[in-house]
Amino acid sequence: MDYLGNLPYPTAPVSNLYQYGRKQDLDFEKPTNIVQNRDHTRLSKTGTTINGEEVWLGSDI
Repeated sequence: MDYLGNLPYPTAPVSNLYQYGRKQDLDFEKPTNIVQNRDHTRLSKTGTTINGEEVWLGSDI
């Protein structure tokens, strides 16, 4: 209901984003006073390395 009424929802969950058949490994949310304006960042391990460094896939929705 908070979403429909443009009300604050400080504990709103971050929905899962599935990559490679599993949900993200890390997620972050920047809460705002209006639930529709929240910023989400999700990070997933790819299982790939480049020059010995693990590659992650990021999504900012």
